[in-house]
Amino acid sequence: MASAGKARFTFQSEGQDEDYFSGDGRFSYAPTGTADYDMNVTYGGDESTAEVILIGEDDYVNESDGWEKGAGSDASDAARRIRWASSPFNIRALTLASNDLRSGGGSVLQGTAGLAELASDGAVGEYYRAYSEADPSGVVSFAMDLNGDHTPRQLKLELPSNEAGSLTVVVGYSGWGGAQDVTAPYVH
Repeated sequence: MASAGKARFTFQSEGQDEDYFSGDGRFSYAPTGTADYDMNVTYGGDESTAEVILIGEDDYVNESDGWEKGAGSDASDAARRIRWASSPFNIRALTLASNDLRSGGGSVLQGTAGLAELASDGAVGEYYRAYSEADPSGVVSFAMDLNGDHTPRQLKLELPSNEAGSLTVVVGYSGWGGAQDVTAPYVH
């Protein structure tokens, strides 16, 4: 992942209504920096859509009438959650926090990781914090399907929900190394 530096992705979550969002786009990744994203996001009960660019801590949102910087909107909140769950930093955090990483057959790696440990990770902890507070001893189950070059093709997460059931997140990856770098849009 580090040598490829960028990829395209798709993201889908299924669970409680407030946890539902989806997205697709591309990201640029630097192991010692950030994962910057340019994505289309669908979020909320009315399935609103927006294009969101995240560069470091800055967010740019275009909900059809032009770009706004620092919008702090529901779209940028959904985009940040998508970034935390789909970024290479999350893949790293999951594999390091897993005490039972194992082959799931073929090119699949499976494991579980404690929510408390994931919530303390500097790069993705914010994503797991609410789940950890609701269930401090809870775990995330995950499966990663890898390409021949060991880059992820798919990541599937099962998170305990704040209510009965669980939240399922599926991230697809493609075009490792071939996607364009993410840059800030022109803001009036």
